[in-house]
Amino acid sequence: MYKRIILPQVIKKILSPMSNEIITLIKDTSIVYTIGLNDILRIAQIAQNQQVSLIPLIEVGLVYLILVGIITKVFKTIENKYSYYV
Repeated sequence: MYKRIILPQVIKKILSPMSNEIITLIKDTSIVYTIGLNDILRIAQIAQNQQVSLIPLIEVGLVYLILVGIITKVFKTIENKYSYYV
């Protein structure tokens, strides 16, 4: 009963706030230390200082954008799976 009735209802209720919170964590860089993107930002800053160019920081910005985009797509498909009106 728990797996078939209660758990799907709980997942549907917490999915949107949870996805927003995960995306906020990525943007706020508190989860960045866990997944190792701090090293990417540090390398980009070193490359920027050596090349006197903003291109490395733009590339790192694109990496963050792609990461957030992928996570957003994943949560959107999960939300559509549990939606009542699809």
